[in-house]
Amino acid sequence: MRNLLLLISFLLISALAFGEGKISGVVTENGSGEALIGVSVSVKHAGKTNTLLGTTTDMDGNYSFELAAGTYDLEFRYVGYQPQLITGIEVNNGATTTVPVTLSEPNNTKLEEVVVKAEFKKESVNALYMMQKTAVAVSDGISAEIIKRSPDRSTGEALKRVSGTTIQDGRFVIIRGLGDRYNTALVDNAVLPSTEPNRKAFSFDIIPANMIDNIIITKSGTPDLPGDFAGGVINILTKEIPDENFNSISIGSGYNTASTGKTFRSGYRSSTDFLGFDNGARQLPSGFPSTAEFAKFDPNKPQQSAPYLKSLNNNLTVYEHKAIPQINLQGSLGRSIYLKGNSRLGVIAAVTYNHSENAKRDLKRQYDNYDYSDNVYTYSSNLGALLNLGYHTTRNKLTLKTFYNRLFDDNFLYRGGFNYSSSKQIRYYAYDLVQKSLFKTTLNGEHQLGEGESKLNWLLSYNYITNNQPDQRKISYFEGNEPGTYIADLGTLGKANNRLFGNLNESIWNGNLSYSVPVKVFEKSSIQIGAF
Repeated sequence: MRNLLLLISFLLISALAFGEGKISGVVTENGSGEALIGVSVSVKHAGKTNTLLGTTTDMDGNYSFELAAGTYDLEFRYVGYQPQLITGIEVNNGATTTVPVTLSEPNNTKLEEVVVKAEFKKESVNALYMMQKTAVAVSDGISAEIIKRSPDRSTGEALKRVSGTTIQDGRFVIIRGLGDRYNTALVDNAVLPSTEPNRKAFSFDIIPANMIDNIIITKSGTPDLPGDFAGGVINILTKEIPDENFNSISIGSGYNTASTGKTFRSGYRSSTDFLGFDNGARQLPSGFPSTAEFAKFDPNKPQQSAPYLKSLNNNLTVYEHKAIPQINLQGSLGRSIYLKGNSRLGVIAAVTYNHSENAKRDLKRQYDNYDYSDNVYTYSSNLGALLNLGYHTTRNKLTLKTFYNRLFDDNFLYRGGFNYSSSKQIRYYAYDLVQKSLFKTTLNGEHQLGEGESKLNWLLSYNYITNNQPDQRKISYFEGNEPGTYIADLGTLGKANNRLFGNLNESIWNGNLSYSVPVKVFEKSSIQIGAF
């Protein structure tokens, strides 16, 4: 009997837990679109006058209620604005009903109460357009909603949909005709280091598109932005903590008629390449002499350097296999816990993996003395993870955003053709692996001070980028005396014959502090001071 009572109690508690829904939204000012802080929001049963629950909007104008399934009315009151009553809001079990609201100032100076009554309409507010509308500087961008409807896998692909923006090589951004050196890249308002060893540029293909909330491109300068740009500032905002719990798993594939199922050539391949990591077989061996130490060797005594050169990975075999279809795997979850006092704790975590094998065949290259045909094979793996934590109250907002992504691009060039100057057939192989990674973590705080709308914002961030190019090999062959035989042209070093080991590591610490206070100079204005 006791076990039966426990079972019934458990079922009742479960029914109550899953028999609730949620009403949430944001309150903004009509005209300016700015979020209103401290708006009094009360919820009532439909057609009733008794208040069930009450709350106030937080620093971003957000409010929320957890309620049993049913029909409710919402009333909004704010000093200096017309009260508004929205009726007939339906709440369903386990679902969130979004009710965005705009409040207007009264049309006259009399202190009589004016109530705006409206029926609820289910609509979505585009946060990106609201940010553009209220921004001081000229800006443009793209939102996660648009990215979801596109086939874009990386930020570089998504950026090409922003007006005034051109993408070079699928990863570098040109804004208003100005190249990468004139642009600045940010993630979650923190400046990023350059991904390239020989120029100021950021490779945007390193960030997966599914981990982004918005991309904002600011095209005019303001005092709170870095001053070393002439084209634009690209600010990538990763996922915020969710308004409701969710779980998401996505499995996708792609078929390329020029590559999938057809012969795919490559150089040496390690067992971990598929995951996006070189297992170390391509790296320089430990104890390998530096450039200065090599300069001390006698060029007439090749036996001095021979042991070190033999210690390198000298596997120059060209391997062949059938290219597999593209693989896209994504998984994410979000949790939001509502606490007392209109505060909440949230977390969002996501992982993503992409793999593709693509070929560009029979690309003609004709020069004065050469007639070539190129075949380029690209083996790519992308692995990423995101973990964002947040704690929001009515007057304070703390977020910790951590992100890691790794991009593995192994390119193999197979060239064949005729050299008219030597009257010989040639073959040329280029093995070029590039591994890039980005780790960044940002702690951000926003605080409302006093009774007014004064705000204190601060940020502390660490960003670390690697660009590893292990054992780039370029080898040229010429036709031997017997037809069909080719001999490696290793007599000279140059563009056609060399090996390169490159490694770039760069990190940046960011910190900023700003304070803004409203002033009565114009209709709606404020003064902001800070340091970066």
